[in-house]
This record gives sequence, structure tokens and C-alpha cells, in this order.
Amino acid sequence: MSDAYREVKLNGRSSCLFDKDKYCYKKARGKCIFACEEKSQECPSKIQAADGKILSQTGKHNHMPNIVGFQAKVVSSELYHAAVMTDDPINELVDEKLEGLSLEVLAELPDADRMKTSLQATRRAAKTKRNAGNTVAQEKAEKPDRKRKATREKENKLPKQQTSKGADKSNKSDKTTTPKNALQ
Repeated sequence: MSDAYREVKLNGRSSCLFDKDKYCYKKARGKCIFACEEKSQECPSKIQAADGKILSQTGKHNHMPNIVGFQAKVVSSELYHAAVMTDDPINELVDEKLEGLSLEVLAELPDADRMKTSLQATRRAAKTKRNAGNTVAQEKAEKPDRKRKATREKENKLPKQQTSKGADKSNKSDKTTTPKNALQ
């Protein structure tokens, strides 16, 4: 069975997989097992998917695919991506995306004002996260590593030691030893 699937990111964390017939699956367990999202229908269909392909499917769907739900999730995903990746005004993004959608798809989506507010918060969070990452990277680039700095400070305070073998031997032979009878 190696049908391809489409992954649709719903928000920064969760995503859905859609097969070629537009049935929606959500992660069930493990890394690659997904269950049909129609829990109210108690649909038994599950897929195993990896690397863009459906590897296997168990159970048959007991319902029709939700094409309108699929379209609404794609629109939501595209809006989320545009809000995070572009600086286009949120109002324009939402208005352009909603223009021309069917009433059925619009009914599946949150109202426009709620979407705009949510996307503005998402954009602020993404920018804050990016800026925090940049600040950390800049600090690392500007400041030397603390351990290296501490090591350099210690090296500067310690007297220079001779490392040649002859010098080490001479240091040992420099020790003054007096025989016991010389003290008397």
C-alpha cells in the first residue's frame, strides 16, 4: 500500500494526515500510528505512515470523508504558516484567505475576528521565540565561553612552569640537602 498522504499542521504542535480520499487521521500511539479522527462514529480505521507514505491500513471507514473539514483545516494551516513566516498584515491574510470560500467551509472555521486575534498572538509568540534565539546566539558569539575565560584567568595568574625534562631534573637537584653529620 504505498499511497501518499498530506500532512496539515493545525497549529505549531499538532497535525493531521489526510489520505488520497480526504479521510483525516490523528496520531494515536508511537511514532507512526494514526487513527481516523471520527471518534463519534467509532471508526476502526488506522494507518501506519512514515516518510510521506502510508505503509499499511487496518479497518475500513464506517463513514464518508469530511471534505469540508479537510478544506477548513487546510485554510487554517495556511493561515498559521503565513502568520508565522511573513510580515503581511493579519487582517489582509485572513480576509484574502476567507474570500471565495463556501458557506460550509466558513461554518467549520472560527469567526474572522477570533482568527485574527489568535493569529496575532501566534505571530507575537513566534517573533519572541525567534528574537530570544537570536539574543542567545549573539551573546554566545560576543562573550567567550565562561570555562575558557576562567582557564585563561588562571593561566595568567600562575607563574610559568618549565616543561623541559632537563629543567625538571634541575629543579629536583636544586634542593639543598645536608648530611646529618654536617648539622652537628
